[in-house]
Amino acid sequence: PPIDLPPDALASDGARRDEPETTWIPYTGKGQSLLIPAHIDGANFGEELQFVFDTGATLTTLSQRALEVVDIPIPDDSPIVVLRTASGQLEAKLVLVEALWLKDELVEWVTVAVCEYCSSETADGLLGLNVSSHYRVSIDHENEEIEFVPRRGRRNRKLDIQPWLELNTVLTRWDDG
Repeated sequence: PPIDLPPDALASDGARRDEPETTWIPYTGKGQSLLIPAHIDGANFGEELQFVFDTGATLTTLSQRALEVVDIPIPDDSPIVVLRTASGQLEAKLVLVEALWLKDELVEWVTVAVCEYCSSETADGLLGLNVSSHYRVSIDHENEEIEFVPRRGRRNRKLDIQPWLELNTVLTRWDDG
């Protein structure tokens, strides 16, 4: 028998909106960058930050001002990475944030690059692949929202972990075998 669904229960592509694992996040920025809201766990949790949804950014970024808002310090001995941007390369310090929230969807221990160039008057930073790659992502331009569906299985944390590691190896060869 047919199922009666409320008119907003289906996305424009026919996908069910009531799937328990699906998170729909509204975006703003018609014809420009897509801005989505998110929260960062810090001493001042609760401040909503705006991120450009950027499929070309490897790492998530935040401005120094945004990190100050959520009270996340930038240690003097933070690792430094080289970011490749549309305007060229720049060096950025890294911080590790305990959690990033996309509505009710939690991503723990996210590496964030401190990047002033990556922010603007309307955006606090970029949402990079180290967060978005944990999801199957679909953009619904008609309803101005982005669908995030968690990928099954273990999450690949390479993008978050790699900048914090420095591996050195030594090979010893003995003449007697």
